[in-house]
Amino acid sequence: MLFARSGRINAVLLASVLFVGFVSASPVEDLAETISEPELAALARFGGSIAIGDGVIFISEPTDFRNPGMVHIYERSEDGAWNHQSHITGPEARVGDRFGQSIAVLGSILFVADYANADGAVQMYRPGDSGEYDHLGTLRGATSAGGQGFGSSIATGGDYVWIGAPGSNRSAGMVYVYRIMDDGDVVVPDDVLHGDDAGARFGSSVAASNQMVAIGSPGFNAGVGSVDIFTIDSNGWQISGSVEKDSTSGRSGFGSVLNLYGNQVVAGIPRASGMFGGVELLSQNMAGEWVVEETISSPDTTNRGMFGALATVVDGEIWISAPMANARSGAMYRFVNDGSGWAVNESVDDVQVSPGDFYGAAATVAANLAVVSAPGDDYGLGSTYVFELTDDSWVQTAFLFREFETVDVPDGEQIDCADGMAGEFDCNEIDLVSYIPNEDIGMNRGVRLNDVWGWTDPETGKEYALIGHMEAMVILDVSDASNPVYLGTLPRTDGSP
Repeated sequence: MLFARSGRINAVLLASVLFVGFVSASPVEDLAETISEPELAALARFGGSIAIGDGVIFISEPTDFRNPGMVHIYERSEDGAWNHQSHITGPEARVGDRFGQSIAVLGSILFVADYANADGAVQMYRPGDSGEYDHLGTLRGATSAGGQGFGSSIATGGDYVWIGAPGSNRSAGMVYVYRIMDDGDVVVPDDVLHGDDAGARFGSSVAASNQMVAIGSPGFNAGVGSVDIFTIDSNGWQISGSVEKDSTSGRSGFGSVLNLYGNQVVAGIPRASGMFGGVELLSQNMAGEWVVEETISSPDTTNRGMFGALATVVDGEIWISAPMANARSGAMYRFVNDGSGWAVNESVDDVQVSPGDFYGAAATVAANLAVVSAPGDDYGLGSTYVFELTDDSWVQTAFLFREFETVDVPDGEQIDCADGMAGEFDCNEIDLVSYIPNEDIGMNRGVRLNDVWGWTDPETGKEYALIGHMEAMVILDVSDASNPVYLGTLPRTDGSP
């Protein structure tokens, strides 16, 4: 609600006014038909990427309306609850830096992709004596040509860290190999692996152990895709073999999603079969050639869910997601091998997800702990589900999300616009008269405004603001603009979009 006074404009500011006109209701959903699997995770707010350390869960939030990208750190308390301890931002933090687009852990060291500069970088952190995470240093690619995408993928295994730069060398792609020594005190460049074909985007995905690494090139052969497998010997990392799809396979997403299961490579093909998707297991045959040994198809034959957009492995199981399933609500499945092949053990979707949540867009499983994100939850703010293995069953034990921010605005005191700021808020000749948090007027997390109307009662002279938002209309008495009064909410008609 706006009021003209003394040649200036004063404003009653609701928390969600900041978001009007900048984004659609679901930015992930808007691009879902054409988005690539890595981009799907990168567009997420809370839950963009996930890593599990020793008693620690790391959850990234690479994009935000007002804040730089950040990585949230959760630690388990004595009562078993997962509590938010702190968050990390980049050394050159700024809004839009996509800090945390990809993250990985090796021992006590956290690796975080950072795009504050166009070249990309990977920042390294480790917990210090005070419990806060100390910045250890920065890893960068060898060239300064913008758009190389250094940090698009990060994988760890043994003492090694692999960092993909798929945009390098006319998008032929490169993967940088580092060796971590002396408990992380020394990071040594070990090797650089190069893609051979322009546009192949070698390094878009990487999966690694201490003896083997698989590297995806989803752009190979005009987007048909390929996977290269390397093993280590006394002379360093050597090519073991490749699986290259032919043109009849179409743009299946082969090479965009990788993991390792023992000596096999798990490769998602989320765009195969008209977006129904699938997962292929690659193995060496008796002749030493890498071939597709087995294909896991989506259990859901009615939803084009992009099954295989994510595949993660733990203790004889493969967890596979279909984030586009059920009107983009998403789904996650557990597969086990009973000796005759891979079969669904159970779905991990006994959770309250809604259309547009994209449940399963990011996930990590380690031992008896699993964390699965729903980056579209709460209108794109994102959330994550924590599961723990109890008596041979996976049980949800926590639901994590970033809480509403507390804004320090003095009650009843006007804050004048000066130098483009009114307190914490940007302004342009608009003074801040009062502030109402979303939760004080019954607005749910992530809800944004879409319109504001004013009305003056001709009989009483009282002034009212009608605040339209994504779920309802709020009615405020703003006769005293410095102390607006919430009168109630008029909900949407049942069944309205």
